Amino acid sequence: MAETKPPAAPQMMNAEEKAKALAEIRYLKQIYQSQYLVITQAANDKLEDMNNIDNAHRALEGMDSITDKGALIPIGASVYIEGNIEKPKNVIISVGGGHFVEKNIDEAKQHVSRLMDKTTREVNRLIKNKNEIEAALIDLSYREEELSR
Repeated sequence: MAETKPPAAPQMMNAEEKAKALAEIRYLKQIYQSQYLVITQAANDKLEDMNNIDNAHRALEGMDSITDKGALIPIGASVYIEGNIEKPKNVIISVGGGHFVEKNIDEAKQHVSRLMDKTTREVNRLIKNKNEIEAALIDLSYREEELSR
């Protein structure tokens, strides 16, 4: 691995070296800011997924209370039909890629719990990455300020 030489202290740099270092720092800041925005959006999307997973979990837990009651059933594109729910034995679960499987209620609860665990780990990883980028941006801002003096 090639070793990188630490930059000279700002006081020891000539104007051209400072300008080059500032340009590099500003370029890196732009990259990190772009990554920050992407990660923030991904984290927000995952948090929304967690909310939907939690709704599914609560619906599965309360399955007995919705038996023989009316419901609006989504059929796509924000279109619903009215129907009655009988005592369901099985539910249909999307497993990705346009594929669905039929599971009994207990299996569905386990599936939803695993999905929540996986999504929670993903959110935690995104937050960790976001924090690392924030720290890098703070460091770059400090370095930029030092060079601008």
